[in-house]
Amino acid sequence: MPGVVVTGTIFFYALGLLTLIGTYTMPSNKDKGLTATLVVLTTVCTWLMWLITFMMQVNPLIYPIMPVAEGEGELNLTLAE
Repeated sequence: MPGVVVTGTIFFYALGLLTLIGTYTMPSNKDKGLTATLVVLTTVCTWLMWLITFMMQVNPLIYPIMPVAEGEGELNLTLAE
């Protein structure tokens, strides 16, 4: 699992860096500082959302308990221990 997190972090870092370089190479951009701030903030928020979603799928808080045989009851949800 740490390999996936590191790979995803490197991907978002590279994507943010590429976009940041793209904002500074635009010739007619007056507000380069504001654009750079928005790019960095968007990259960090997107990475954080990906990380939270990934971690919640790796270690869920609620596990479904399936009935033993069909028709023996409903699907119950219990908290993880």
